[in-house]
Amino acid sequence: MTMWDTAEGLMYFLVRPLLMCRVGGNQVASASSAESMTSEEITQAFATQPAAEMLDYDLVGAVLGTGNVGLIAPDAVAKFVAEIRPELSSMELVRRHTSIHVPRGIGLVDDLLVQQYIPGQRLSHAWATMSWWRRFRVLLTLRFYIRELRSLSSRIGDPAFPGPLCSHDHEQSPQLCKGRLFNESGGSGPFATYRELSRWYKNRLLVMQRFRNVDQNIAQFDDRSPLVFTHMDIHMDNIIVGDDGHLWIIDWADAGWYPKWFEAASMTIFARLRGSPWVDWISFVAGNCEKPGQLPFIHAISWSLNTLTSDIINLIDSDPRHN
Repeated sequence: MTMWDTAEGLMYFLVRPLLMCRVGGNQVASASSAESMTSEEITQAFATQPAAEMLDYDLVGAVLGTGNVGLIAPDAVAKFVAEIRPELSSMELVRRHTSIHVPRGIGLVDDLLVQQYIPGQRLSHAWATMSWWRRFRVLLTLRFYIRELRSLSSRIGDPAFPGPLCSHDHEQSPQLCKGRLFNESGGSGPFATYRELSRWYKNRLLVMQRFRNVDQNIAQFDDRSPLVFTHMDIHMDNIIVGDDGHLWIIDWADAGWYPKWFEAASMTIFARLRGSPWVDWISFVAGNCEKPGQLPFIHAISWSLNTLTSDIINLIDSDPRHN
C-alpha cells in the first residue's frame, strides 16, 4: 500500500458522514416475497409484468420497454439475461466484501435473474434537480465505491485470470469478456492470462496499422497496471439514488477483473457518446484514462471492436517487437 492509499483511506474515514452508503459491508437485506414464489409463478409474473417505463427507473440497466426486466413482486424484479451466473456471482461478491450498495440476488429461474427491487430514481433523472452539495456527495461516494472495488484483491486474493467471475462455483476457467472495450458482437476471449489479454489488444492495433492506416506511433496497450475488479458499465442510468438515501449500483453483467484504467475508459466512452453532464468529473471518480496506451489506444482500434469479430488474423506472433 502506498502513502497515497493510506492518506486516501484516512480521508474517507474523516468524510464518512458524507458518503451515501452504509460503510462496513456485509449488507443485510430482509427476506423478499419472491422467495416464496414457485418457478412457475415467477415466470408468469414476468410474462405479465407492468411496462418497464411505468417504473421510476429501468431496474437493472435494461433498455426501457424491451421486456427484458420487470417487477414480479412489490420488492423484487426479474431480469432476462443470457449469462446469469457471472452477474449474480459479481453482485454477491461485491455485497459480501465491500460497502457498495448492490441489489441482493434472490434466485435463478431459467433465464431470469431475480433480485431485490430498489425504490428510487436513476441518477440521470435526479441529477438536474440536485444541489451542488448533493452532487458532490454522489461523486465522492462513487469514488469511494470504485476504490472499494479496486481493493477487493487485497481481501480475497489476486484473480486467476482476467474477465468475469466463473459461471459455476466448481469451475475455475476463463470466461468471455464483454463490454464497450471489447467486441460489440459476442464479446472477446476468453483469456487465460493477463498477457493473453494484452497481446489480443496489441494484435488489434497491428491489424489496424496494416489494413486501416492507423498511426504507427500509437502507444502500445498499457498493461502495467494491475487487474482490479471493475464494473465496466457505470453510467447515470445504472446508479440509483435510493429512497433510503443510499447510492445503489445496478447491472453487473459486464463486471470482471480488468486493468485499472478500464473503468474510467468505459465511463468516458459512454458519457461522451450520450453527452452526460458528469463527463468532466469522471477523472475524479475513477481516475485518469487519457495516458498513452489507454483510452487513446482504444480509440485507435475502435473500428475493429465495432466491426470485426473477436477472432481475426494473427499478426502479433510474427512481429519481433512482441516476442
